[in-house]
Amino acid sequence: MNLTSQYFPTSARRLLAAVLLLGAAGCGDGTDPTSMKAVNIGFPPVGRTLGALAVTDDGHAYVNLQSSMGLWKLQGSLEEDTQVWVQRSDVAGNIMDLPRTVPGLGIIASVSENGTNGYIERYRVLTEDGFTPVPTLADGGRVMPVLKTPGGAMLGMAGSASGFRPLQRLAPGASVWEEIPNTPPSAGTTSAPVSAVLHPNGKVYATNGSRIFELPADLSSATKIFDCDTRELGSCNASSNVIGGLRIDGEGHMTLAVMNDEPELYTFKPGDARLTKRAIVRSPVNDQSYFGRPFAMVVDKDNNAYVAMRTEQIGGEGHVLAHRAGDKQTEWVTVVTGLPRVLNMVMDGKDGIWLWDHSDSHTGLWKLVDEDLECPKCVAR
Repeated sequence: MNLTSQYFPTSARRLLAAVLLLGAAGCGDGTDPTSMKAVNIGFPPVGRTLGALAVTDDGHAYVNLQSSMGLWKLQGSLEEDTQVWVQRSDVAGNIMDLPRTVPGLGIIASVSENGTNGYIERYRVLTEDGFTPVPTLADGGRVMPVLKTPGGAMLGMAGSASGFRPLQRLAPGASVWEEIPNTPPSAGTTSAPVSAVLHPNGKVYATNGSRIFELPADLSSATKIFDCDTRELGSCNASSNVIGGLRIDGEGHMTLAVMNDEPELYTFKPGDARLTKRAIVRSPVNDQSYFGRPFAMVVDKDNNAYVAMRTEQIGGEGHVLAHRAGDKQTEWVTVVTGLPRVLNMVMDGKDGIWLWDHSDSHTGLWKLVDEDLECPKCVAR
C-alpha cells in the first residue's frame, strides 16, 4: 500500500502532455529530476475504467480493471519501445485490489473467494501460475504481507472490525501469523498505516500508524524508536498523520511524510535520537499553489524525494515535485505538470517511477523517463 492505494479531469489529449520544467540546477552525478518527462504508456484495449496499479520490483506493471475487464500485464520494454498489454485470463474476475508489492515476495492481491457463508476477501500473492495463499491469523483474520526478510520471515499488518492491530510475524515455514510484542498502532479505531524497509545493516524499520519501530532480522521483537504525540509525528489519535510510508535511499537514509499544519518530510538513520526535518511543501511552490496533502511519495537511490500534488485551481491537475538532498527545506523542483488530479505513484526496484490515475472519469498509466527517450508506442488508446 503505499500513499499506499488506500488514499487515492482533463481531456484524454491533455493527459498526453506532461510539461517538463527545464533549466533548474542538476544534482551531481546521480538522477536529475529536472531531466525527466512523463510518457503516457497507453492503456489495455478494453476501454477506460477504475482500477488498481501494481509494479513488480523488476519493473513489470500490472493493472486490474473493474467492471470485469480483468488483470493486464505490460510486457516488453518501455525504453526499447516493445511494450504490449497482455491479459491474465487465468485470474479474471477474482481480484478486488492490488494494494502493494513486497520485494522478494511479489504483488499482493486482495481476492474475493467463495466461503462457507458467502464470499470472503483474502490476500494472495500473484504468481505466473495464479495465486499463492497468504496464511491467516489463528482466528482466521486477514494479514497483509508488508516485507519479507532474506531469512524468509515476513512482517504483516492485520485488520479487524475494531481497527488495526500490532505488527505481525510469519516465521519461515509457519502456517499462522503471530503478534510481535510491543508494536501497538498509534490509533486503534481507524486505519493505521503500516510500512517497512530492510536496512543495509540487516535490521528492519517499520511504521504502525505514527509510531516507528526497529526490529532484528528475524522480526522476533521490536523496539519503539520514535513515538506519536510529538511535533514530528503528530497525535496518537491521528491515524493518517503519516502518509505514504517509510522510504529508503541508496545510502540507508529513511524518509517519511507527515501531514501536520503543512506536509513535511522527515528523515533519520540508525542510531539517530531525533527525526530531522528534511523538507516542507509550503504552497505556493515555484509560483504554483497546491491543495492539501501529497497523494504519494517515493525516494530514489540518490535521495531525491518525489511527491504527487494537486493544484488548487478549479478542476485542478496533478504535478510531480522533487526535493533533492541538500536543498533548502522549502526548495522543490517541478518535474512534470499537466497530469490527472488524482494520482498514485509507485517506484520499482530500478528507480522507475510509475504514475496511475484512479479517478472516476479518466484512467491512465505514465512513467517518468529521461527527456531524450523517444517512445512512438507510448500513446493513449
